[in-house]
Amino acid sequence: SRAFGTRDASAAVSGGYGSLMDVLKRVDVGTLFLELCTERAGDVDVLKAVPDDKRVGVGVVNQKLDAVEMVEDIQRRISDVINLFGKERVLLTPDCGFATFADNPVASANVAEAKLKAIVDARDLIGGG
Repeated sequence: SRAFGTRDASAAVSGGYGSLMDVLKRVDVGTLFLELCTERAGDVDVLKAVPDDKRVGVGVVNQKLDAVEMVEDIQRRISDVINLFGKERVLLTPDCGFATFADNPVASANVAEAKLKAIVDARDLIGGG
């Protein structure tokens, strides 16, 4: 049986966000949550076309790695997306959350907590606190 509210939302999409820009521009939401930590995301410059009225939740740590990224690497990712969207539109998140594989998590709870702390530390270095 499936859990309440859970459904298979698989899609036949691969590659960067370029092929999705028409949809991302039209969808009636206030915030887009985007995975940007892996090369699979493609060229983030195509995301300049995201309308100014949308906030952007940006994945700045990879939840599939069982190691904590260096704060400097996270800081660089944050700076890149702030330059792209503006500080007021950016929300900092892990790629896809930490429950991607709820029955068999890749990152332990301790690693997940350390990754979240690294996001905060990187944000603070930029002056986003």
